[in-house]
Amino acid sequence: MPSDFKRGTDGDLLLEGGNFSTVSGREAVAQLVKSRLESFTEEWFLNLDYGAIDKEEFFTKAPSLSDIAALRKLAILSVPGVSALASYRISLDNVSRALVEVIGILTEDDAVVQVTATSSSVGSIVVILLS
Repeated sequence: MPSDFKRGTDGDLLLEGGNFSTVSGREAVAQLVKSRLESFTEEWFLNLDYGAIDKEEFFTKAPSLSDIAALRKLAILSVPGVSALASYRISLDNVSRALVEVIGILTEDDAVVQVTATSSSVGSIVVILLS
């Protein structure tokens, strides 16, 4: 199972007692999935493949929500510690113009972890979908 630096609700790294906090196991898997879903590919210079959406794929008129879901599911399955998707639901919040995903992840130790990812960083995509 993976480990990662712990992040706060705002996505920033968390300090506890002046040191970076870490997470491991199921909590790390959930955090890594959420982080992947909230990032575009080619956004992080240290790993251009990291992320769940390729901007070029979706900055077209009327991209398909099912196409977005398919690529995001593949991104989830590529996260270390994820063995399968137990459930997946995607929707658009028309008020906040955010993509909302509720995911059940089956981890390598056969536990199901629930993750909710709200991606306002894909706001441009959502605007196109709502148009």
